[in-house]
Amino acid sequence: MRLNAYLDLSFIYSGIIISLCIPYYFKRMLNYKMSILEIISLMVFYIILYFNVFLFKEEIYLNFLFLFIYFALIHPKNIIKSYLVYLIGYYSSLSYGVIMSSDIYMYHGLVFINKESGLFFVVSAFINIVIIEILGSMIKKIKLLANYKMKVKLEIDDYIYDFDGYMDSGNTLIKYDKPVIFLSEQYLKKDDLKEMIVSGVGVKRCKYTEGNITINGTNKNVICAFVEDMSFKGCQCLLNINLLEEKK
Repeated sequence: MRLNAYLDLSFIYSGIIISLCIPYYFKRMLNYKMSILEIISLMVFYIILYFNVFLFKEEIYLNFLFLFIYFALIHPKNIIKSYLVYLIGYYSSLSYGVIMSSDIYMYHGLVFINKESGLFFVVSAFINIVIIEILGSMIKKIKLLANYKMKVKLEIDDYIYDFDGYMDSGNTLIKYDKPVIFLSEQYLKKDDLKEMIVSGVGVKRCKYTEGNITINGTNKNVICAFVEDMSFKGCQCLLNINLLEEKK
């Protein structure tokens, strides 16, 4: 293969990815914060790797061995993990640029740019980071919902419901010494109910009645307030944090 590339741009591409992306992967996957000295040393070490491409043209995998030796010196107690995390971070960061542009290619394990326009695709190196953060945020929300989602049995005016309830730590409303829970108006069976004002995000006027709830095997009396246009995190009712208190 005839090597035709801008070495300065190629090194800038690798240098930016190394200095800005690799520490992220080490922190995310190993919970290890790379020092400034480590990042600089890795950038300097890449000069050697680029020289190897020309000094040892037939040794395709030599740079992988050099990288392994580097991590053996820098992280002697965690060689394999550090080496693998680096490879994952480096090549996944480069993958988008290689796919999107014919001006970027891999040779002897290194990235090369054969046109100035290829450098613009350096921003693609951060796509993985954005995707990981978005997925991480979604997973956290799912876990949070799972932790606060509870099965409850609710009895209101001779009607019995088996609900998924969302335990809202912000709902501490008490009326007549009873916790107030919220339901959609679709479960409202009577019109002749008293009304109360609920303030929070805005002010809502809602009808309410007394009910009985079974939660965590415990039966408790509650005030059931009926509202419209209120989010229950995908559940049928919004629970009250006071329901988790044990009976004295």
